[in-house]
Amino acid sequence: MASKTQYKVVLLGEGCVGKTSLVMRYVSNTFNEKHITTIQALFVPKRLNLDGQSMTMNIWVSYLFSLFVVPFSLPFSTK
Repeated sequence: MASKTQYKVVLLGEGCVGKTSLVMRYVSNTFNEKHITTIQALFVPKRLNLDGQSMTMNIWVSYLFSLFVVPFSLPFSTK
């Protein structure tokens, strides 16, 4: 019996550059010309069978800036 392996793939980047379109083309071979910008995050599983081994790629797509916003007025201590 083949074991089931899972991988997490994360695509991060600027908005409106095609991350979601790339993933949807890979997962379902579709392209939406009227796609609206992904808000927050998108999760899409892709199941594969490679050399008799079943695996799942759990693909996450997110806008990079929304994940790494850091306020500029951080309190620093010099002690």
